[in-house]
Amino acid sequence: MRVASRPSLSTKHRGSRAHASRPSAVRRRERRAVVEPAATRLYAFSPDDDRVDDDGRRDAYGYDDADERERRRREKTRAAERRGGFKILERAPSRAEATRDGRGSENEEYGRRFEDDGGRGRRDGYERRGGGRGRGRFGRGGRGGRGGRDGRDAARGGERRERGFARGRDDDRYRDDGPSYSREDEYEGDEPDDEVDWILQGLEDELEDGRRWGERQNKAYLPELLSKYVEDDFEPMVYTREPDDLDEYSFFSGARFAQLGASDEVRAALKESFKIERPSHIQAQSYRALSGDAADASQRHILLADQAGSGKTLAYLLPLLQRLQGIEAEQGRSKSKRPRLLVLTPTSELATQVRDVVKNLSFGGLRSRSLLANNVSKPRTQIEALKEGVDIVIGTPGRVARLIEEGKMLTDDVEAVVMDECDVLLGDSFEFAEQVAPIRNALRQDAQFVLVTATIPDDVLRQLKKFFESDIRVVQGPGLHRPSAGMLERLIDCSGGEIFDEESGFYRKFKALLQLLEVDRAQRTLLFCNKIETCRKIENFLKRADQDGDKYKILPYHAALSREQQQQNLKEFITSSSKTPHVLVCTDRASRGLDASRVEHVILFDFPRDPSEYVRRVGRTARGAMGEGRVSVLVIGRQVRLAREIMRRNDRGDPVEATPTNL
Repeated sequence: MRVASRPSLSTKHRGSRAHASRPSAVRRRERRAVVEPAATRLYAFSPDDDRVDDDGRRDAYGYDDADERERRRREKTRAAERRGGFKILERAPSRAEATRDGRGSENEEYGRRFEDDGGRGRRDGYERRGGGRGRGRFGRGGRGGRGGRDGRDAARGGERRERGFARGRDDDRYRDDGPSYSREDEYEGDEPDDEVDWILQGLEDELEDGRRWGERQNKAYLPELLSKYVEDDFEPMVYTREPDDLDEYSFFSGARFAQLGASDEVRAALKESFKIERPSHIQAQSYRALSGDAADASQRHILLADQAGSGKTLAYLLPLLQRLQGIEAEQGRSKSKRPRLLVLTPTSELATQVRDVVKNLSFGGLRSRSLLANNVSKPRTQIEALKEGVDIVIGTPGRVARLIEEGKMLTDDVEAVVMDECDVLLGDSFEFAEQVAPIRNALRQDAQFVLVTATIPDDVLRQLKKFFESDIRVVQGPGLHRPSAGMLERLIDCSGGEIFDEESGFYRKFKALLQLLEVDRAQRTLLFCNKIETCRKIENFLKRADQDGDKYKILPYHAALSREQQQQNLKEFITSSSKTPHVLVCTDRASRGLDASRVEHVILFDFPRDPSEYVRRVGRTARGAMGEGRVSVLVIGRQVRLAREIMRRNDRGDPVEATPTNL
């Protein structure tokens, strides 16, 4: 504790008659005003001294009054409450004291430290020598007058950014080798509240800034342009189509696998791995078409088409794997580099998904050796597996074509080629046609193509017939170009405002998106955008709106990410056990056959470019038997009419676009 000299009584009052004639209480107050100046001094006395109070501070007149200490404690508490949470840990010298002491305070600097709720402070120094500049942590004060003039005005630190102690060179309490500061040294003033408030004069701006900063922290982040394009009372119009009454016969067929000709191994594997005992509509139809009895030379190529989530993967795998078992029983196991079945998919994710289904069936008793050939697995591993011999190769067209061109895989024994999502592989712009053509040309003439899709517009079917130079047998399920029966559809009209442009539409839909995510707390949500740029913009805004990640977990999934990051985000979205809602912000890449059974909500932030894409996107939820889910479509302007027409068709049970049987 610092030891300071005790100031002597003024000669003006020491021998004055007027002073002696005053009442004792008045004389006591005046003597205390002189002995105890505004900057309260701390004196070092023995703890055994009866004039030292409970806090270790000497009572100036030697009395120990418990009521007086309680009164001062209450005054201190009220003063702290009035200061809004700040605590004064040291008082600055008063103007009168600095004027009396010709050389200023003994310390080179006194400071004030204020503790706020996580805020940053400012240092205000008080100098000993006249004419010097006071220093703060972020700036310097103005030059003071000579002779120890007011230290406050001379040494105020600039920029008002940190409040704290500025330790003096001669202050023993704050030297590194001295005792550390403790809360027992806190100042407890005996002045009333109005006499303590002067210590905060000049800090009104900082207090106001702190209050505003605290208010901003409690508010969710919103983009700056949101207020320009979206009114405060914005409420979009919402149109809803309720789901149909769920019935098991809307998904399951009336037939049984045994009636369709399924082997004992097939039925046992389905029951063991998937708990399935009855086929869906498309599975029952495909068994009859792919069993080999109904196929003829003119229509050996088969097109399987049904709504998303209807079980098309098992629809082609079950009869083809049963056929391979029959061939193996007659000719033996597959030879080195000579697989008997190829499955081509447009994306590595879908290839991995199909491979998992094949492995589960194999574990259940429907034995087969499979290889995943894509850009994710290592080429050396693929080549070594082919040398040992595999029954099925599942992969993307580019990687499979490269293996064939390099002679690592031979196609002499290939019985059938499955093209999953064939409308993507060969339809529209025929983006993969150049990669599929070498595979088709390398096969035997009697090899069968099985085309699988959830959408088959008229122009795509014509292109497929032209590509294979033969007729194609269409096996169509009852849900083609229709949404699932358990799907609830919302049309959210975000139109309005005084500005009509792309930027305005984005911010209006984003405001509706924030409201939607706040109301619909689905555990798994797919958010579709047309462009990667839009995906990244939404991802950034949503993460800044929830910086702690308490409301939702945002996961991007598009081509701008590395392959490893895509795989990691998709795996976390599908398998994570966290209870925090997950939102996968993606392009149409995630609509290509992705089977995420946990997806409860699909949001179309951008309206699809064609009806087929609408069917593929909304098919990511309400999948399988008795599946339920929700779809929210954000539209603006002319998109409203198109979206309402789709909802009217769905309400009537009509397909979104014409099906092949209606051509």
